[in-house]
Amino acid sequence: MATPTAPSRTVLERFPAGGPRGSWPAEEYAAAQRAQGTNAQVVMDLPTDQFLVGIVEARARLGAIAREVSATREPVAITDHGQTVAVLVSPADALKLQELRALAAYRARQARGEDAGVSHDEALRRVFGGAER
Repeated sequence: MATPTAPSRTVLERFPAGGPRGSWPAEEYAAAQRAQGTNAQVVMDLPTDQFLVGIVEARARLGAIAREVSATREPVAITDHGQTVAVLVSPADALKLQELRALAAYRARQARGEDAGVSHDEALRRVFGGAER
């Protein structure tokens, strides 16, 4: 996932700036997108040292972008006035992120010496009631 580009652009593709062909791969990709009717433009993202191909009309194509994100699992940054305001990720990646956040919170509680959960026996008692099996 790339950093924000110009106002209201969504990044379609990223190309390393250090490649032997310079910006040509990005320009060729943008030209192909424009041939298909997408207002694609190439910009240089200095913080990541990448050429980004972006579009202005993400709102009109949000459904198609969401389907592509779901299929490819490549996140897309949604920007507003050059600042990332949201990141569109696949459902599988969203679930993985939730699991990682829960694991990080659990480990932080453990590191602080807090009670980080219940024992297996206690979980069985709470779920099935009464004595453990």
